Amino acid sequence: QNYVNAINVMFSLLLVNTFAWLYNQQEMLYVALFAEVSVAKALLEQVAYVSRGRPAYAADLLGHVRRYVEGDLTRLDAEPVGSLMNVNTEGGARAADPLE
Repeated sequence: QNYVNAINVMFSLLLVNTFAWLYNQQEMLYVALFAEVSVAKALLEQVAYVSRGRPAYAADLLGHVRRYVEGDLTRLDAEPVGSLMNVNTEGGARAADPLE
């Protein structure tokens, strides 16, 4: 009887630690996603300020922002390490980033 209770307590502690770790990972993911979207929003506001009165320049900059959103923010199939290192998966060469 005491062995079963001890095993139940140990299993409960293991389960609590596992779920705490999983929820912490999920929270860090949402915080990182919120930070990335906030930076994208600030970038869009800066593009609007910089390109005020210059429609051709605005179209070019908005095209780069659209490419950033479609190529970086909405790609769920990309490897995170490759995205952080800015490596092109086909050729392995470093891709040019027009927003930097």
